[in-house]
Amino acid sequence: MKEFLRSFSYREILSSLFAALMLLSLAFLFRNLSLFDSKYIVLSLVILGPILLKHRFYFLEHKRRNRILGRMIHNLITALFIFLLIGISLNLVNKFYQIGSYSNLIILSVFIVCLAEFALSLINLILSKIFKLSLW
Repeated sequence: MKEFLRSFSYREILSSLFAALMLLSLAFLFRNLSLFDSKYIVLSLVILGPILLKHRFYFLEHKRRNRILGRMIHNLITALFIFLLIGISLNLVNKFYQIGSYSNLIILSVFIVCLAEFALSLINLILSKIFKLSLW
């Protein structure tokens, strides 16, 4: 945790912002496309892709891995940006009433990034144990 806070800078904020923008733009892009038979494949790629890239960029910038607490803080910053961007975009098109309330949107944003972190950690664990390969 101390290493993450010591190296915390605008790069982490920008990478979280760009990961949130990438996630939302991919979600809006693939919402109407039918590339695969299952929407779950597209949804998992849309959610896991930007978060994996964010962790990989952290590794490339700092030359060390981000520990679980640092990754969760980084993911919560990304969830905050996702919440803000979805809230702004839904208010602009006057569709926010269909979601319910801001609390539903906050819970959804945090759930998405925590689920993605769990899935990526599991994939990284499997790859490191079986193939001696690490994602970050």
